[in-house]
Amino acid sequence: MKNYFTILISLFLISFNLSGQNGYILEYLAGGPLYHIDLSNAEKTLIGNTMNNFGAGDIGPDGMLYAINSVTNDLYQIDISDGTFSLIASILPPPNHIWSGMAYDETNDIMYGYSANATSTGEGSLHIIDITDGSYTLVGTQTEATAIGCIAITDDGHMYGMHEVGGATIYEIDTGDGSLTLVGPIGQLASGMGHGMDYCSANQTMYLTTYNSETWENTLRIINLNNGSSSQVGDLLGGWIGVLAIPSTNTVSAHFSADQTEICLEEEVQFTDESFAATSWLWTFEGGVPATSTEQNPLVTYHTAGIFDVTLEVSDGIDTDTDYVEGMISVSPIPNPEVSGDIDVCINNELIYSSADHSGSTYNWSIEGGTIVNGNGTNEVSVLWTSTGEGSVQLTETSAESCEGISEALLVTVDACVGILETPIKGLKVYPNPAQNHLVISFGSAENTYELSIYNQFGYRVFVDYAITADEQTLYPLDISSFASGLYFVQITDSSNQVYKTKFEILR
Repeated sequence: MKNYFTILISLFLISFNLSGQNGYILEYLAGGPLYHIDLSNAEKTLIGNTMNNFGAGDIGPDGMLYAINSVTNDLYQIDISDGTFSLIASILPPPNHIWSGMAYDETNDIMYGYSANATSTGEGSLHIIDITDGSYTLVGTQTEATAIGCIAITDDGHMYGMHEVGGATIYEIDTGDGSLTLVGPIGQLASGMGHGMDYCSANQTMYLTTYNSETWENTLRIINLNNGSSSQVGDLLGGWIGVLAIPSTNTVSAHFSADQTEICLEEEVQFTDESFAATSWLWTFEGGVPATSTEQNPLVTYHTAGIFDVTLEVSDGIDTDTDYVEGMISVSPIPNPEVSGDIDVCINNELIYSSADHSGSTYNWSIEGGTIVNGNGTNEVSVLWTSTGEGSVQLTETSAESCEGISEALLVTVDACVGILETPIKGLKVYPNPAQNHLVISFGSAENTYELSIYNQFGYRVFVDYAITADEQTLYPLDISSFASGLYFVQITDSSNQVYKTKFEILR
């Protein structure tokens, strides 16, 4: 009765500990998809594709997955967060061998590799692999089990492997010399490259992914290390599984992405959680609104230009992990163009309008009441006013970072000018008229502040004085020696915004 009770308690603890335990699997074909696998039910979640023919692999000391392509005999490092991989080195096995298994021993920081020649007169060899350069040294060779298809190491440093020929059988492998000790059969047939094996420290369980050559099923199984028998956890519903790798610590892993990382001021960024086994999330967004979030996939707005960090801390209720990306989000300012130029013009007048020039920016002008003569696409254009009435000038500036800003419209009044009616200020005199090189303006009225503009017969403003304080005694002299002969128009605006207009002529 005591033994029966003990067995029940052990089964309950194993079942309880299975919950939440996760690993990684690599399919041998179909592009080498990398999956998360829930060890409690064999459910898979795709992470990303790698390449075909990974037949041996395990997670190394840095939390990265190391795997050997059994066809090309190349050693790769694989990022378990997204499936990206990088070549380390070529790793040719002994003659007539293929690489069939890898296992990392944390107790002595050693990555083991197994190679086999699966013939009736073949052999299997255990090696120590240097994962920095792909070099390896032989531990030992045996001829008892010629087709060891996968290997794994327990927390206390005991190595096990599955032999495929005949009925699939579990052996313990001596890491000192590579010799074997029979444990027992798993209870099904096995063949091919579709096998992976690894030990879960969290629940002290040996797992096996294996291909049944009789039923064609690929299943996740638990191995009894006392007798080699196996029990099915679930159907893997896919092709051969060439690698099974289970993290020894921190089953939860933080990882995330963003829909864009280079944005303009006031734009939003959608962050997506890609963590493994997380049940809670704590985000920190430098420069963002909100500054923190506990949502799984938050939407963040940036109101300040600059380069900002993002941090995600996740938890599974027991362990935590953090992913920190320095300078992940770059926020560029929005241009603020301001158009300058004359707002009172004459028809058929060609005038310059401009905004500040910024390196890398492009400029798109919009004109109402006139046409652009030249300069479109730059920060300065020449506009020919072609219609009397109200016109406007507006500018859209696009920065080198593709941020777009639109100016306020500069409103322009386009007059006919020719044949303008004279509306003299009482006592106003402009003489001599006709003039040659000098002109005098006598305001002849009570003290006031005036703005004086002079236009030529083509509508160009050739002179302006924005602040003239004058009374009936004031004489305002003007050197017009640089003016060409022709008809000119005088416009005077007083402090109450009354406008007075007259004209004079230059003859030489």
